[in-house]
Amino acid sequence: PSSSRQSRRKSARSMDSIALVFSGAMQSWGDTPFGSTRRTLPRPTKSGIIGIIANALGRDHEDDISDLASLDFGVRVDSPGTTIRDFHTVTITTQVLKGDTTDRITERFYVADGVFVVVLASQDAAFLDVIERAVKKPARAIYLGRKSCTPDRPIFLSRQQGGVKENLASLPWQGSTQDGAGVVTLDIYRSPENEDEAAMSKIVM
Repeated sequence: PSSSRQSRRKSARSMDSIALVFSGAMQSWGDTPFGSTRRTLPRPTKSGIIGIIANALGRDHEDDISDLASLDFGVRVDSPGTTIRDFHTVTITTQVLKGDTTDRITERFYVADGVFVVVLASQDAAFLDVIERAVKKPARAIYLGRKSCTPDRPIFLSRQQGGVKENLASLPWQGSTQDGAGVVTLDIYRSPENEDEAAMSKIVM
């Protein structure tokens, strides 16, 4: 029993993390990827971040991503931004009618000027090394949910020991000084398997 407890304590101490920052004029995260109305969630999701990293690693849609899905995940809202709506006109050609076209108006929602810090944690430091190299020199372009949404800074923030919660609580605030002054209260979300049930807490910086 004593050796078992020591093993668990050693395992907990060996957790390693990588911190990423997602900041840009526009971001779009999940919800409804198809249809005439495409909404966004208010913050990055684990599935969205996994997709970004898989793309940076050069993986294709059919490739296994179970190693990425096994990472612990948390996101801190350094600046929530605002939700904006954009309109697109899509021209559809109907072959049955021999080239007749029709226009359709679609709505797309984005998070404007948001800043989010994401921490991914694992006991496999070597795997985090691979992710770090990929996000620094990605195999494909990195975008924030949609190809039209580009980051305004490199997304790699830092590497550190420890898990998701302690690192989100200690990493420096990444928001603009215009977002607030003095004491800042930030929301932290840690996603279980069901992202709709993400656990939320607050920290003061």
